[in-house]
Amino acid sequence: MPGRLSRDQGGKLTSPPNSSPLLRARPGVDLLTLAGVLAVLFLAFVWLVPPGSVPVGFDAWWSLFLGKTLASQGFPSSIPAAGWTPYAEHFADKHLLLSGLLALAYGKDLGPEHAAPLIWGLVLLQALGLFWALRILRPTASPLWLLLLPALSSTWVFRSTALRDLPLALAFLAPLLASLVQDAQDAKGDIHSPPPGSAGNAKGDSHVLPSSSAVDAKEDSKAKRDTPSLPSAQDTKEDTHSLPSAPEAKGDVEARGNSAKGDTHAWIPGSGAGHPRAPEGGRAPRWRTFLLSLAYCYSHGAWLLPLLCAVLVGLGARLQRGKFAFRPLGLLLLAWIPALLLRPDFPANLKLLGLMNFGMPWAILQGELRVVPTEFLPYSLGDLLRWNAPLLLAGLALPLLAKARRLPLSLLLPILFVLLGGLASRRLLEVAAPLVLLGLACAWRPRLSALRPGLPALQPRLPAWTLALLLPLGWLQVRAARPSVEANRFPALQEVATWLRANGRPGEVVWVSDWGLSSPLIYGTVGTGLVFTGVMDPTLMWGEAPGAWRAWQEVKLGLSEDPLETLRRAFHPRFLILPVREAPPGQAAGTTAARLYEGLKRLQSKGVPVQTTARPIGGRWLCYRIGW
Repeated sequence: MPGRLSRDQGGKLTSPPNSSPLLRARPGVDLLTLAGVLAVLFLAFVWLVPPGSVPVGFDAWWSLFLGKTLASQGFPSSIPAAGWTPYAEHFADKHLLLSGLLALAYGKDLGPEHAAPLIWGLVLLQALGLFWALRILRPTASPLWLLLLPALSSTWVFRSTALRDLPLALAFLAPLLASLVQDAQDAKGDIHSPPPGSAGNAKGDSHVLPSSSAVDAKEDSKAKRDTPSLPSAQDTKEDTHSLPSAPEAKGDVEARGNSAKGDTHAWIPGSGAGHPRAPEGGRAPRWRTFLLSLAYCYSHGAWLLPLLCAVLVGLGARLQRGKFAFRPLGLLLLAWIPALLLRPDFPANLKLLGLMNFGMPWAILQGELRVVPTEFLPYSLGDLLRWNAPLLLAGLALPLLAKARRLPLSLLLPILFVLLGGLASRRLLEVAAPLVLLGLACAWRPRLSALRPGLPALQPRLPAWTLALLLPLGWLQVRAARPSVEANRFPALQEVATWLRANGRPGEVVWVSDWGLSSPLIYGTVGTGLVFTGVMDPTLMWGEAPGAWRAWQEVKLGLSEDPLETLRRAFHPRFLILPVREAPPGQAAGTTAARLYEGLKRLQSKGVPVQTTARPIGGRWLCYRIGW
C-alpha cells in the first residue's frame, strides 16, 4: 500500500516512491461491523417503541398533524388550528423537512400507527450522520464507537423515542461540526504546512486533529515493528536511520521517539503529513460545509446553535494559531440565503426564525418570559446524575484527553459549550451526547505498546473487547429510559379529543394551560375548525399577540385575581382543558386548577352554563365547556 515501508530483496526497509501519507488510500468502512452496530441500535428502539404503540410525548402528534396536512393539502399558507392564538397569522414551520418526509412516507394515511417505524428510521439516520462526522475527522474510526451513544445518556435515548425534528437535525449537525472544524484547520494551514520555525513545527502542533494520514502511517509502521516476522525494534530503528530522508521515514522515526515518551499522537514535524481526504496541498471540499449547512437550516429552525458552533470553531483556531478562521462561519452564513428562499414559508419564516433564535432567548434573559418551554429548563441534580452520569464523566475527561491527545480547540470549544449549556437546557443535553462522543472518538487512542513493548499496538479504533463494557452500559441506560417512555404515552387524550369533537363548533377557542396538550388534541380534532392556544410552543403567541401571551401566563402562574375574566378578555375561550394537578412552580399541586374551578362555580351561580365530564378523563385531564 502506498505510504508503507517495505523490504527489498536484501531485507532492508525501503521507502517506495511517492511515499507521502497524502497519497495513502482512504481507509475503508467495516460494513459488517457498521451493520451490526445499527442492528443493535435498531433492536433497542424497537423494544422501547414497539410497533403499534401510542406515540411518545406531545411532539409526535404535532409532527403527525403537520405531515398529514402537508400530504393532503400541500403546504398551507395558514393553519387556523395552529395559529397559537385566534389571530392565526401566516404559518411557518420550524421543522419543515421532517414534515415533508412524513408526508412522503405515508401520505394522507399517515397516523399514529406509523410513528414507531418512523422513529426507528430517524435513530438510524442520526447514527449514520454521526458516523459520517467520525469519518470526516478520523478516517479510521470504527463503527463500534456508535455503541457508546446510548451508553452515554438516558436523556438522548428518551428524547429519541418521540417523533421529533431534532433527531433528524442531528443527522446534519454532527457532520456539519466536523466539516466546520476541518475547514478551520485547512484555512489556517494547521494540517498541511505549519510555518517554518513556528512553535508547532518545532514541538509538534498540540491542537491539530490527530486523525491525519501521518498518524495512520506511524501506526502502520509501528504494527510492522511489532510483527514477529520483522526484526527487533532496535534493528528496525537502525534500518530506518539508514534510509534516505523521505518524508514518511522521517516521520516514523520521530513518531517512535514521541511514542517512547508516551506522546503517540503529536503532529509529526517535517513529515509532510496532509489531510487524509485531500490531495497534497489541497483543502477540505468547501461544498460539503455549505451543503450540510443548507440541509440543517432547511430541516430545523434552531439556526443559532450552528452559528454559535461556527463562532467557537473560529475562536478555537484563533487561540491555537493567532487568527480567527472566518471561512467556516462564512460558508454557514452563505447557506442561510438559499435555506430561507427555498422554503415554501418564505417570507413568514423570517419572523419565526427571528423569534426562535433571538427574540425568545433575549426575552428569557430579560425575565419577560417567565413560562419557558420545558425543553429549555434544567434537570434537577438528582435527575442529571441518574440519567447522564456517563455523559458528565466523559465531559470532564474530554479536556484532559484533548490536552494529552492533541485535540484541536476548534473541536473542543463547541463540544464543551453544548455540554455546559445542557446543564441548563434539556434540549442541549440531548445534543451534547453525540458531540461528546465525537470528541471522545477523536481524542481517545489507546496504545498498549507504549506501556508494554511486547504487546501489539492497538489500531486507532475501538478494540473489540470494549463491547463487554459498552453493551451492558447501553442496555442499562435503555432500561432506565423505559419507564419514562411508558409514562409519556397519552392514550387518554384521544378520549379528550373525542369529547371536543362531540361538543365543539368551527371557530371556537380551546384554552389549554399546558401548550403540549394541544398537539394530540389538534390531531384528534382535525376537520372540526377548533382553534387552540399555546400549541407546541407559545413563542409565536408571545411574538404574535403579546397581550394574549401575558394573559395566558398570568392565569397559568396564578397571578390573576380573576383568571376567568382574564381569559375572557384575551381569548373568549369556549373550552378549558387543563391537568388536575396544574399549579404554578413551587406551589401545591392543583392550585391553578382549583382557582379556575372556583371561578367556574361563580359563573354558574350567575346563570352561565358550564358543561364538564363526569370525572377527569384518564384521571388526569379536566375539561370544561363555558356557555358565555
